Amino acid sequence: MNNVFKDAIPTSTLVIKPQNNAVDLEKLDSKNLEKLTKNDLVLLAEERLGIELDRRFTKTKMIEMILADDIHSR
Repeated sequence: MNNVFKDAIPTSTLVIKPQNNAVDLEKLDSKNLEKLTKNDLVLLAEERLGIELDRRFTKTKMIEMILADDIHSR
């Protein structure tokens, strides 16, 4: 088993960077919401606004619904 990689050619190392999904919840706008995943948008809508979004909607549609509901709740 030790000789399995004896002829292997080294390549670049794998680098994994964390996503920067930090969103200012006080300032909901499309630019901030675009940073989130669809699942994050669903959770945000449920926890913050009390609305349930269908996961089958497009991300753009979800953002429109969140922004529309946020404007009405002010």
